[in-house]
Parts: sequence; C-alpha cells; structure tokens
Amino acid sequence: MRVLHVITGLGLGGAERALLGLAQGLAPALVAQRIASLGAGDSLLQEFLDSDLDVVTVRQRAAPGKVAAVRRIRQDFRPDVIHAWMYHPVVAAPILSGSVPWIAGIRASLQSLGTERLATQLVIRSAALSSRLAQAVVYNSGVAALEHETIGYPQARRVVIPNGIDTELFSSDPERAANARDTLGVSGRGLLIGHAGRFHEVKNQVGLLDAVRILADRGVAFQLLMAGEGIDSGNRQLVSAIEARNLGQHVFLLGRIAFMRDFYDLCDVFANVSVGEAFPNVVAEAMAMELPIVATAAGDTLAIVSDHGIVVEIGDMKGIADGLFAFSQMDASRRQAIGRLGRERIATHFSPASATRSYLGTYEQAMRSGRLRHGGAA
Repeated sequence: MRVLHVITGLGLGGAERALLGLAQGLAPALVAQRIASLGAGDSLLQEFLDSDLDVVTVRQRAAPGKVAAVRRIRQDFRPDVIHAWMYHPVVAAPILSGSVPWIAGIRASLQSLGTERLATQLVIRSAALSSRLAQAVVYNSGVAALEHETIGYPQARRVVIPNGIDTELFSSDPERAANARDTLGVSGRGLLIGHAGRFHEVKNQVGLLDAVRILADRGVAFQLLMAGEGIDSGNRQLVSAIEARNLGQHVFLLGRIAFMRDFYDLCDVFANVSVGEAFPNVVAEAMAMELPIVATAAGDTLAIVSDHGIVVEIGDMKGIADGLFAFSQMDASRRQAIGRLGRERIATHFSPASATRSYLGTYEQAMRSGRLRHGGAA
C-alpha cells in the first residue's frame, strides 16, 4: 500500500504530532508513505526526517501553485490512497487527488467556531462540501464529529479514531522530575499546576488566571507553570492579565516546549480550561505522566478523563478553582494514586498501536470503495 499524506504544515501542533506518530507506526514493509507539507511551519520537520520519513515541502505561496505541486507529487509517487490532514488540504483534495481515493482528516472542534476569523469559517464550511467526495471522514473525537455533521459534513462517512498516546515516551520518573523542579526553582513552593497550549482565546489562559486567583485568595500555596507558543514574557496581553490579578509571584511563563515530557515532569496536577477542543492531547499525555486532571468538558475531555480527574462545564472557572483546591488539600500519595489510575486508563484505551490499526483498516476500506466507485473489481 502507498499512502500520500497532505498536511498544511509541520509546526508544533496536535495534528502534526499525530501524523508523525502514525507515520512512525505504519510498518515500512507494508506501507510506503510520502508526506507533502504545504509549508505552514516546519518546527517538527527534523523529527520527521530523523525518523527516515519521506517529506516534500511545497514552497509555492499561492493556492493554485500549491495544488499543482501536490498533483505533481501524486503523479510521481502514485499512491493508492491520499490522506488530507486538516481543512485546507480537505478543501483541495477533490482537485489534487485525481482518481485516487482519499480520506478527510478532521482534528478540530467547532465549539468556538464563532470566534474564528471569517476566512477560517469559510474554509471550514467549504471543507464540508468537499468531504462529501471522500471515502471516509476521520475524526479524532466523537464530539467533533457530531459538531461537524451539523454544518454538512457527511455522517455516513464518519470514522472516529482517538489519538494514540505513547506511554513509553510519556512516563514519569521521580528522580528526573525532582532534578527538573530544582533547576527551575519550584521545589517546595506548593502545588505545581501545569497548563500547556498556544496562546489563544479558545485555550482560555486568562480564564485560568481567574481560577488560580481564587486559589490565592483561599491561601493556597501554588505555582502555575504555563507553556506553549506565545506563553512568554513578550506577550504583553498575558503579562498584563497576570499583573492585573496580582499573580506575578505565582506564575512561570515557559514558552514553547519542544519535548513535553520535560514539562509534565515539573507538575503535580494538570489544568486544561479550553472552551473548544476535539481530542486534547495534552490531557491524555498528562494522564500518561500520572498527573491528576482538572479540566473543562471541551471535546472528548470527559471520555478521556472519565472518573480519574475533575471535569467541569466549559467556562466554569470557579469549578476549576474548586478542583485545584481539592487536589491541593490531598497529600502527595493520594494524588499519585489517582495519577497511576489515569495512566492505566490511557494505556488501556488510547494506545498508538490501536490507532495505527484503525487507520490501516480505514485506508484499506478507502481503496476498496475507490475501486468500486471507478468500476474496478472489489
């Protein structure tokens, strides 16, 4: 089998990480792969190359040039199936795929669709039309599938494949964690609350500051460790929000973290307060690292966490504060016991091997249905 992946770019995002894990998991003896990156970010490019993956970066800037370039890549590679990752490639897939069967990969929530730029909303709605020509529409979240189907994505082609989390990579080590905390200077400074995500109103970092302000008012000793693109001292909006809440002595802004395990090592608990998610990788990764979770019920968060953490309604920052307060009152051994159960849940229900098998089956089904559509033998 030959699979051509087409993705917007190879920046530090959940879709890009998922593609890397999938491409690494598909056995080269069974599946030949090529990855066409449309050039929107390349922070992960070296990781793809280090994994001996075949990557072609499209350098053309205008959309017609990008489509023509991918068509040439397709003609050269001669794939059996094309996997279009995210909205822009899905919109273009009917044009660039020729007669090759293709699947649409949707990895976002529409819970915050109204906050997106008008151009982005147009692309999302255009992808609904093109996805009707796909052999399958693959989501990483059941909630996201339902949301997309309300705006015209085809229910009959729905496939849900949750993200796989590598529990060997995301594995806690007390000695390594202690060294990391000493290096940052946070040892012995109360409950260490982690949060990771790019700075965006959907991630609701300002709301999280409101929640931890409640903690501070209750006299809880804590440090909030925040990481992600735009989460640094150069972000005047975020710094001003911290200063306005008098939280300067409680917040560390760590910026972009290339290797997330190093970040989770620093934390006692993990907080995710998004108003919109599909499958929040950071929640599942933190659980694999044995961190108790306090989160809003965005996307598939509740399905991931189950009863191994605290999940509250979207926007309920007092509920987030109450959850963090509850963990602050537990001794470390009880938090760790909750964390171990969370890790077991991730290992059992969200393994990379299971996700890889599901994708392989979807590719095979797409090839069969594509042959039928074009009059070939089943």
